[in-house]
Amino acid sequence: MSRAAWSVVALVLVGCGPKETTRVETAPVTAKAPASGVDTKTTCCAECRAASSRDPQARDLELLECGSYRGQTINGAPALSDQCATWFAEHPTMVGGCGAAR
Repeated sequence: MSRAAWSVVALVLVGCGPKETTRVETAPVTAKAPASGVDTKTTCCAECRAASSRDPQARDLELLECGSYRGQTINGAPALSDQCATWFAEHPTMVGGCGAAR
């Protein structure tokens, strides 16, 4: 075979070789709202009021942000659920904004 013929064969083989593919991965979709349809603010404010009623701090808790209870335990119990801790991070609310603190 001539040099030109080998060049054609090489080009054909390169064109027919395996192709690289790009794989795109997407993160799973998670719902932020409660599945039961209960108002998140009402539920989370109830958790915040309950946490503030068990809070042993001797200060005006009405001026405390509910999100400050994230990751804390009060008297051995978690102060906020993960869902409400996330909600308060997105919607800063004071204990006083959730109703009576004590």
